[in-house]
Amino acid sequence: MEDEDEDENIRSIDRYFAGEVVLRRLGRSPTPVVVGDRYELMRTIGFGTYGRVYEAFDHDLRRRVALKVLDLGDRDVAMREGQLLAELHHRNVVSIFEHGIGPDYRYFVLELLEGPTLRAWWADESPKEIVAKFIEVAHGLAAVHAKGLVHRDFKPSNVRIGSEGQAVIVDFGLARHLITLTADLDELGIFVGTVDYAPPERLVGLPGDERSDQFSVCVALWEALSGTNPFGPCLEATVPVSRFRSIQAQAELLGKPRGSRHVVRAVRRGLSVGAYDRFPSMDALAAALAPPPRRWRWRHLIAAALVGVMVACVVMQLLPMASRGGGSVEFVANARMRWLGQAAVVAAREGNVDGALWRLEEGQRSERTEESSRALALASRSVAVEFEQTLLFENALDAWHLVALFARDASDSDLENQARDRGYSAAIAIHKASALKQVTVPSSLQTPSWHQ
Repeated sequence: MEDEDEDENIRSIDRYFAGEVVLRRLGRSPTPVVVGDRYELMRTIGFGTYGRVYEAFDHDLRRRVALKVLDLGDRDVAMREGQLLAELHHRNVVSIFEHGIGPDYRYFVLELLEGPTLRAWWADESPKEIVAKFIEVAHGLAAVHAKGLVHRDFKPSNVRIGSEGQAVIVDFGLARHLITLTADLDELGIFVGTVDYAPPERLVGLPGDERSDQFSVCVALWEALSGTNPFGPCLEATVPVSRFRSIQAQAELLGKPRGSRHVVRAVRRGLSVGAYDRFPSMDALAAALAPPPRRWRWRHLIAAALVGVMVACVVMQLLPMASRGGGSVEFVANARMRWLGQAAVVAAREGNVDGALWRLEEGQRSERTEESSRALALASRSVAVEFEQTLLFENALDAWHLVALFARDASDSDLENQARDRGYSAAIAIHKASALKQVTVPSSLQTPSWHQ
C-alpha cells in the first residue's frame, strides 16, 4: 500500500521518462519524451527532494538545454512566479528561456551550464578569489530579491561557474514571492530546503525573507574559508528543530576562516541568529565583503601629514639617544615602534579599524625593548578608547588585549590591570548588545577567547 502511495506521488513526466530508460536498456526503441512540444528529454543530470533536472534538446532552436521539473502546486502561483523568474536577466543568475505547466508538474527551461559547482571550484582558490565569487553571488541574489522573490534553498551546489568564470545561481526550485509566502498559511510551520544552510527562522517553519538567503550565503562562505560549517555538519537524522536548537545554543562558530578582518566581521554579522541583526540587503553584504576603497581625500591627506609630523617629532626626540648610542639598532627599532603606535592611533580616529589593529599587531610581532613596549601599550590604549567611543566594543576588546600584552612586556602592572578591567567592561557591553551570544575575553585577560 505504501509503494502504491509513493507511485502516486511521482510526477507523470518522471514516470514516463523512467519507463523509456528501461526500454532503452532492454534494447527496444523508446518513444521520445517531449515537454512543451519541443524539448526532448535526453538524460537525468540532477535530482533532489523537490525536483528533477534533465538535459534536453530544443528541436526548435537546435540546442541543448537544462529542463527542471517540479511539483505543480497552485497553477496561478506557478505561472506568476515562473514569469518573474523568466523576466530576470543577470550575469550571475542562470538564464531561464521558458517556463510552463503540465498535467501535474511545472517546468523551467534553463541555460545548460557544465562548469564545476561553487563547492568544487573553491577547493584550490585563495580567500581573495573565494570572496570575489561570493560577492558575485550576492549581486545575483540581490537581483532576484529586487523582483520580490526569495530563493529559500541557497547552497554551494546550487551555484555553477559559467563560461566566463562568473558565479551563476542555477536552481530556483523553491523560490517564492514574498507576497505568496506571507499569504500561504498551508506552508506556515513547514520547513522546505537544506538543513545545513537554513537560517533559524526557516528551520521553525517561518516564511523568512531576503535576509534568510543572506544567512545561507554566509554559512557557505564561512565553510569555503574555514573548511567547516560554522554550526557543524548535519547528519541524515538531523531534523530542522534540532538544528535550530543547536544554532541557538552554540556559543562559538566552528572553524577558523581565512581572509581579511573585514570579511570575517561581515560574515559573522550575516550569520546573526536574529534576522534584524543581519545586513538589510544582499547589496549591503556585498559592499561589506568588498575590499575597502583606497581613495585619497582631503581628510586622508591631512591624516598622512599628521603621521609625518608625528614621525618627525619622534625622530627629533630620539636623535640625542642616537648620538649617544652611536646610531644603534635599538634606536631604529624604538623609532619604528613609536611610529607604528602613532599611525595606529591616527587610523583609529579615521575609522580605519583594520588599519589600526594591523599596525598594533605588527608591533606585537616585532622585537621590542621595554621602552617601545610601553609606547605601544599607550598607543593601544588610545586606540581602544577610540573604538569604545564609536561603540565598536568587539574591536575595543582586541585593543585592550594588546594593551595588556604590551604593558606586561613593559613591566607596567598598573596599565596591565587597567587593560584587564576595561576589557571586562567591553565584554559586558558586547553581551548586553546580543543576549543570544556568549561573549568572553581573551586568555591574556584571564578568560577564554570570545565569539561575536
